[in-house]
Amino acid sequence: MNNRDARKYHRVGFIGGEGIGPEVAAASRRCADATGVPIRWENFSLGQEAFLRGGQPLPSTVAKALLRTGCVLKAPLESAHGILSRNPNTVLNELFGVYASIRRCRALEGARTAWPGLDILVIRQENWPDSMHFEADSRDPEWESMRKMGAPLHGAASIRYVSAEGCRSFFGNAMELVSSSGRRKVTVAHRISHSRKGDGLWLEAAEDAARRYPNLEVEDMLSEHLMMQLIRSPRRFDAILVPEWDGDMIGNAAVSLVGGLGFVP
Repeated sequence: MNNRDARKYHRVGFIGGEGIGPEVAAASRRCADATGVPIRWENFSLGQEAFLRGGQPLPSTVAKALLRTGCVLKAPLESAHGILSRNPNTVLNELFGVYASIRRCRALEGARTAWPGLDILVIRQENWPDSMHFEADSRDPEWESMRKMGAPLHGAASIRYVSAEGCRSFFGNAMELVSSSGRRKVTVAHRISHSRKGDGLWLEAAEDAARRYPNLEVEDMLSEHLMMQLIRSPRRFDAILVPEWDGDMIGNAAVSLVGGLGFVP
């Protein structure tokens, strides 16, 4: 959105969960309206109760309306873990083709923090939908085949599939964003000590993309070590690229350094 053309109204869908108070929703819209961008709001309620009533994570009528607006301001949604068949946030990501979650963790003037002036860009890979995971336990018929691969008699398994195309797409776009924003250093998080094949593919894609950006200093770091360094010496980081499975952990640690999620767009 921009405010250069005041004659054009921008349609924006506001998604609010039923647990969010009306005063919070109104305050969010007032903040957006204060930018001077002329906005026509369309309100959608997609809270836990709405999902349970309709029986769908995202009703087709709402999906069509959201695609029509092309721009969404989303409040926190209840995922109803263990009740809903799918997380509504994941369904929304798939609807819009979201491949990355971008958090600019910047210390704002007036917000008390131990790290004034801190400015770290955290980009999380979001390219893998629920279908890229497989889970089973010893009560499932698939368990017999898993037993042939060494699974115990009674137990559970969770398999994560890594897409080579998804990794290449993510790093190509993420490094272009980092480079165009004037940043000069990229840290790629991974857990190759735990997942030699999956994280190995992730790092290969990072190395391939890095060759096209000689202006960037690119390093890789184990997620556990990165977390420690992020808390102890956050100024050593400029941009951090993280895979989907470590994104929340590292992203939440980074935003805590500048005051929390409420300070990060």
